[in-house]
Amino acid sequence: MLLTHAKFRGFTPKDICDTSKAVEVLLTLSCESREQVDDLVARAVAGGSSTYDKPEDYGFMYTHSFVDPDGHGYQDDLLSAAAAPGEEEAPASDASARAMCRKRQRAWRLDWAGLLRKTFAVDVFYCPRCGGRRRVLA
Repeated sequence: MLLTHAKFRGFTPKDICDTSKAVEVLLTLSCESREQVDDLVARAVAGGSSTYDKPEDYGFMYTHSFVDPDGHGYQDDLLSAAAAPGEEEAPASDASARAMCRKRQRAWRLDWAGLLRKTFAVDVFYCPRCGGRRRVLA
């Protein structure tokens, strides 16, 4: 959700971070192609964002970053089927390369509950009152 500072202040009693002096958040966006990475950065820059680095190609990952006008950092990534250092080489066919890429992307991504569990050892679905499991309704 994107909000004005005035509207955002209604959601928290804390001060809003001065992003010219501190990092508030870094967001990673997964893209489907190198062209999509480059296009997303170009559109962001055209809309008033800035970039502080050049695109980087690691073979298994292509990435480029930008900072929006409010100072929030974004990194656009394309994870390819090419092997990461120490991994097996990518399959020869395009179809099997895409399948390996999708499998690798799924393996690297955790949902929000999994991230909280891994990072903070918190099970958000555990109910301390009854010991049962909560579920997401919407």
